Amino acid sequence: MGAMGRRDGTQRGLTMVELLVTIVLSGLFFAAMVPVFVMASQQGQTDRARVLGTNAAQSAIEILRDLPYDDLYDTNWESPGAVASIVDPQWKGSGSDTEITVEPYPADADKGRERYLNLSVTTRWTEWKGRVREVTLRTAVYRQGLGTHTLVLYAYPLDSGYIRQIPVNIVARMDAADAYATRRIDFEVWANNGTVVDQWSVYTDQSDIERDTAPWAEQHGDGYWYYTKPWTAPNLLDGTYTFIATARPIDPTPADPNDPLPPSDWARKVYILDQNVPAKPVVSECKPGFQPSSSGGPLVPQVSLVWTDSENTSDVGHVEILRSGVAADGSLLATKTIVLPFKWATHYVDRDVDVGDTYLYKLMVEDAQGQRGEWSDGTSCIVPSPGAELAVVLPVGSLVTSVAAPSVKLTWTKPTPSTGIDYYRVYRDTALSVPIATVSASLPAEYTDTFSEYGSTYTYLVTAVDDLGSILVESVALAAAPVMVPEPPKVGMRVTVSAASPLPPGSPVPAYARVVIQSLDTGYFYPQNTVDYPKLRLGKKADVWNTGDVFYPGRYQVIAMFYTNTGRCGTYNFPLQLDASATPVNVVYMGPN
Repeated sequence: MGAMGRRDGTQRGLTMVELLVTIVLSGLFFAAMVPVFVMASQQGQTDRARVLGTNAAQSAIEILRDLPYDDLYDTNWESPGAVASIVDPQWKGSGSDTEITVEPYPADADKGRERYLNLSVTTRWTEWKGRVREVTLRTAVYRQGLGTHTLVLYAYPLDSGYIRQIPVNIVARMDAADAYATRRIDFEVWANNGTVVDQWSVYTDQSDIERDTAPWAEQHGDGYWYYTKPWTAPNLLDGTYTFIATARPIDPTPADPNDPLPPSDWARKVYILDQNVPAKPVVSECKPGFQPSSSGGPLVPQVSLVWTDSENTSDVGHVEILRSGVAADGSLLATKTIVLPFKWATHYVDRDVDVGDTYLYKLMVEDAQGQRGEWSDGTSCIVPSPGAELAVVLPVGSLVTSVAAPSVKLTWTKPTPSTGIDYYRVYRDTALSVPIATVSASLPAEYTDTFSEYGSTYTYLVTAVDDLGSILVESVALAAAPVMVPEPPKVGMRVTVSAASPLPPGSPVPAYARVVIQSLDTGYFYPQNTVDYPKLRLGKKADVWNTGDVFYPGRYQVIAMFYTNTGRCGTYNFPLQLDASATPVNVVYMGPN
């Protein structure tokens, strides 16, 4: 049966020797693996402790950062109770150690002047065989207020968002607590095209870095630091610019003081640079005067102002006039603002004034963009009573050139002194409000009114006026009527020209002369056209000009212009009084003149 069983595929088991060999080999393998298992167990315990310690330190750091700054500074972190209040209970229950360190920076700074606090949390634990392990995490907490956006940027002097005065002060203001925790403030100026056109920095950390310019920083006792720089808009055109100030905090461990630091605060302002400021007006005249009343009553007082143009007349929006003053009784007059809403205004007539009052005027020009210039210096004047009357002579009758042309001739005496008078106005009837003529002050004080008729009576008035139309003095109103005057008989002249003999040595000998006659009373020339001047030959066949009876008696002069065949060689004037009879005139050439 046994042999039969083996032939059926059955196998025999291990022999005793084989079994003993197998047991020995297995024992040796497990003996070699025991240290590996032990080391793996120890490393697992170390990793678990490290994770717990790191988590405990991270948790403590987060709790510390959430504490009020003063609590961090004032707490005694060497006290076990203080540390225990921070540490994770699971870590604290493991019997391990935790150390918390809070150090101000700078270390020797009094409270309130430190820049920040250095925080470190160290967790320690003991491994098997007494080996001590630890994990340390560090951070910095800045003074309270940092990051609360206390940085303010502004410019002065400023005019409604416009920078019009160069240099202008660009100022960054920061809370003192934030300033102590700030290393520097970076300034940038951006143009509308997205490019930086100017930049500069102000260092606030005096203990570490020498500041660019010490006067830039000021503390006014209001809890703020002010960092100011006069900005000159270097080579910039007028336009819109964006100003940005960025506060950079102190890095606890800076590798390079010039390395970029993350911003702790920033401020931004947009200003319009407009350096084309209207010029300061200069008042050249402040004249009191008078105008006729529209109702024919007393003269109306007024003050005329004249000032120089602004430098930018093409861009003037309006002119503003500020008027104040003192009344005749010594009381102050109410301030009045007058706006002239038109361009190129260079004069103004103020008719809201009273005789005896003193008025003070100041002017300012504003351009079309709303840019206001500087106020002018004050100019004052007193409105006096109307001056003395002009002495006007109105004769009953006036000389006329013909019986068909009635006229009234006015003459007056110029005031003494006549300084400031530019011209005279002549009024006739119609309530004496519309002038019929203007006579320059440089001409004779007379006017002939030819718009009159025989049989009518007219009232005339004459005023002396300055260059702005203000009446400085006026006459009384006088009445006159033209009277027909018989026309006097006309007479003629007999003109002869000749040359002296002998003539001075070297004198050219004239061949002919042209003659014209001028009335010294009216200025009238006869003949009127130069082509009609008669040509009189000299010598043996000398010509004679008989004018005929064309002149009224009066004052005349005969003008003879002598010529050679190549040009004029002399001019002679022969004055005479023409009476009621024909008069011979002989003009003699005495040489060139």
